[in-house]
Amino acid sequence: MKNWSKNDKTLKVYDTTKEVTKENLLSMLTIQNNKPMVDKARIDLGKTIEEAYDLMYDPYLKAGEAANVQEAIDTAKEVLRRARGLIAPDGSTYLRMSNYPELQAAIDALREVLDRYRDKSKGRMDERMRRTGGASGGGNSSNGRGSKLWHRERSHNKIQPLMKTVM
Repeated sequence: MKNWSKNDKTLKVYDTTKEVTKENLLSMLTIQNNKPMVDKARIDLGKTIEEAYDLMYDPYLKAGEAANVQEAIDTAKEVLRRARGLIAPDGSTYLRMSNYPELQAAIDALREVLDRYRDKSKGRMDERMRRTGGASGGGNSSNGRGSKLWHRERSHNKIQPLMKTVM
């Protein structure tokens, strides 16, 4: 290392080859290179945000639930967009990028919201499938069951009324 100092007021280069003759307190800062972990967490958070957008537009979510998902997305995007020199929504400047624990906490928080509302959405979809048999209902191009007043005779492939009108 270079430019170690004995005194924090005036910089004096500390010679590490010199014999230690008195007690000195030396501090050393070690920095773990977690850039690969941070890069992966940034990618994972981006993918989780994409999943959240898909869920937000799910037709089985209620409006308030979709708003909660949007709020969670906004919070996660704020963590993801933190970078040196960028302007924050409040007008301040970010002084640093998000670190790994912050990114992982944002992923975990967003996944918790996704799991909660994904389960609700799936439950509503399953309930609809149970009630309708998967049929979409009316309309000419529908796969719905149609009216119970009409049935198709298999042998002649003709539609016949089940109840005949009396005249």
